[in-house]
Amino acid sequence: MMSTAKVYIKGFAILNETSRNTNDHQSDPAILDVDDCLVITFEDLPASMQYKRITSESSIAVYVNKIVDPEATSLGPAANLVFKDLAAPVDVETITYNNNQRVLERFSGNSGEKVRNGGWVTDDSISAGLALNCGAAVRQWYVDVSAYIRTTGSLRPYLTVEVDDSETVGVTIRNCTPASGSISKKQDNRFSWLALGSSLTYPEVVQASAVFRWRAVDSGSIHEISVAGESRSVTVPANTFTADEIQWQVAVTANSGIVTTSEWMALSTLDVKPEAKVISPQNTIVDASADNFFMWEHIISTGTAQSKAELQKSVDGETWETLATVTGAETQWKCQAGTITSSVKYWRVRTYNADSVASDWSDAAQIVVISAPPTPIVQILTAGAKPAVSWQTSGQQAAQVEVIGIYESGTIYGTVQQWSAPMYLDDGNYTIRVRVQNEYGLWSEWGDAALQVVNTPGAAILLSARTSHIATLEWDTTGNYDFYLVYRNGHPVARTVQRAYSDLLSIGPVTYQVRGCYTSSGNYGISGPVSVEVIPPTTMVSDLDTGVWIRLPYAATPNRKTSRERTRTVSYLALSGVKFPYAEVSGNYTDALTIEAVFTEAEDIRALEALVGRLVCAKTPTEDMVVGYLDILQKDHDGFVTTFSFTVQQIDYSEEVQL
Repeated sequence: MMSTAKVYIKGFAILNETSRNTNDHQSDPAILDVDDCLVITFEDLPASMQYKRITSESSIAVYVNKIVDPEATSLGPAANLVFKDLAAPVDVETITYNNNQRVLERFSGNSGEKVRNGGWVTDDSISAGLALNCGAAVRQWYVDVSAYIRTTGSLRPYLTVEVDDSETVGVTIRNCTPASGSISKKQDNRFSWLALGSSLTYPEVVQASAVFRWRAVDSGSIHEISVAGESRSVTVPANTFTADEIQWQVAVTANSGIVTTSEWMALSTLDVKPEAKVISPQNTIVDASADNFFMWEHIISTGTAQSKAELQKSVDGETWETLATVTGAETQWKCQAGTITSSVKYWRVRTYNADSVASDWSDAAQIVVISAPPTPIVQILTAGAKPAVSWQTSGQQAAQVEVIGIYESGTIYGTVQQWSAPMYLDDGNYTIRVRVQNEYGLWSEWGDAALQVVNTPGAAILLSARTSHIATLEWDTTGNYDFYLVYRNGHPVARTVQRAYSDLLSIGPVTYQVRGCYTSSGNYGISGPVSVEVIPPTTMVSDLDTGVWIRLPYAATPNRKTSRERTRTVSYLALSGVKFPYAEVSGNYTDALTIEAVFTEAEDIRALEALVGRLVCAKTPTEDMVVGYLDILQKDHDGFVTTFSFTVQQIDYSEEVQL
């Protein structure tokens, strides 16, 4: 038996394309221009018709008061009205054109009912069920046409709804999980389902409550768990099931009062046989001198945890012996350093399920086991201020030497097992240590030896210095030293057998010392410090290969202009949510000295021009100095004098001294 009801408008909102942020839910009539939309919600169905199946014999009706078209033809004005049910409920109090709650997405075209005259306009393509539960909308598509639709009174919009009185709708139960197969009785098990309304109704039919049932066998006692509200799952605690096979079902009570019960579904509670798979290490080199983690995967369809694992090793892939046994769910094992020896090895694993049933052995994984070199035995060869050591080990391809707290050699490649200090040590006690690296890149442990430095001083050295644009050093001694080292501000800058040295690369305040050295013993004598100040009388530049200086006393202006620019690279990164950028300061610097000079003599001009592309040192009376290449020389001539300008940028330049 069918029943029909007329359901009137409950609320509305007019969405104006030209007033996108406003809300109009009062105007009568609703004036719809092109792209405007009228959103409608409806009163409830009568209680006797609720939860009944809504048939397709339904329609929506609106009353068009008039249609205004300034450019209408003789046929009269015409509007194109399109009716759509909504997919989700709307709030007519807050909805606007810009905040349309996805209403406008329902309108994908401009086909609809063409209206020329006033009166009732109906559309039977709309879903009454969706319109009742969510709402409906009317949109006008014709340009320069206004449709006047009544929203209140006796001519207000309504739905004509037809329902089947013979059936109160319940839910359909779908997607019961797990519906077959195996679960483990020794772990928590989750059972789930979907409950969907079986037909289109008002209100929408949903689950109100449910009962989960299970039994051991067909004739076993039925156990029940109540489920409140719309929750569609139950978790049964571990060890609840005792039988090897169970059956389960669910009975769902809908908000309509109808109870729907699923079929019984049978499950095995015996855990399935797992599969074991090697993860790492495999096809790689393993350092046996360090701790290593052996990792695998426990694969099982029931999702139960591993209860135990066994690892085996082999040298040939055929004969196996126990490597380790792991109890519990851990799928990795820590192999302590020294547990396995160097050679090609194989390893495999098997895992156990919750019922202590073992998997088959995994495929074997091959590894190459290597060890770090033995710790070097270090011996002191020379115990003077410039010590030398040797060491004994095997497999060396590189080495590192450290005087702890004083010096680090970095990586020294090669098989040489001897080292001489590249510096002189002050009297005192030191520890020298050595480690070596083998062909696999593995480092040995550090081997060390104690060193006591006691210098036997040579004859006294008397140092003197005079300055101009350079520092000229001279010294006297009664000693018979093999060679001398010249130190500027504590750093060695020259080695010589002479008793004099000219320092081209000094500027400003500097302090010098001279060390007299004996090659065989490493003993030395050292002068006292001599401090001087190097200030050139004028701007000067020198070719460092020849040591010849060129004086640049003249400039184009009475007051010579030189400029020096120092920079350090800073990178800035703007981060979201941070007001100011993050700054990263690099270790890269630039230091450039720019000089202008005027020449009148051709010989001086040729000398300066010959420096292009040469490594030079440039100094000024203001104690600026750079060492770099004169790569660009700009020359200008005004008919009287020749003016030059050039820039020398500091390069990474060090005075290498063989100690």
